Amino acid sequence: MDLKEASDENLMLAVCAEDASAFDELVRRFQPRLFHFALRRVNERQEAEDVVQETLLKVWRHRESFRHGSRLSTWIFALCLNLVRDHWRRTKPESSMERPEVAMAAEHSGLRRRPADASEEAYQHELAALLLEALEQVPVRSADLLRERSRLDLTLEEAGQRVGLGPDAARAAASRAYKKLKTFLSKRMD
Repeated sequence: MDLKEASDENLMLAVCAEDASAFDELVRRFQPRLFHFALRRVNERQEAEDVVQETLLKVWRHRESFRHGSRLSTWIFALCLNLVRDHWRRTKPESSMERPEVAMAAEHSGLRRRPADASEEAYQHELAALLLEALEQVPVRSADLLRERSRLDLTLEEAGQRVGLGPDAARAAASRAYKKLKTFLSKRMD
């Protein structure tokens, strides 16, 4: 199997079979996005690098806990977010939450999660499944553009560059994709 062309699911199957080259490909594929994700949350380059390193080690150590059929990126980014939360708990004293700017930053960063009841979690899973189904209705490159933008919190131009589109093409592709998503979702929500 050509690991560079392998789907995330197949790549993770190979990692679970203790294929070191598959793990190297997983690192190549996810490390840059994980770094950007962590850096936006910890705001220190060295700390972000440490979080990413620990995330990748957890992926290897806990590879057997990955539920096949789930999205690999969701699992990996959840591991990373948990490590970011641990970082905040270790490095930020409790009293800092009394400072308004720190409390607001934590609130807006998504580091606090309200407890969800079972019905809210079910709704969130249903909504996520619906959004994934909706993304299948738009061209692959447009779907990749929207995923990159959402996952990495990029501008349309930055996301477009990542998927090989110029700024004008990215805006046009996103506009068409959003219209298709709106039509699909409005039909499904009725």
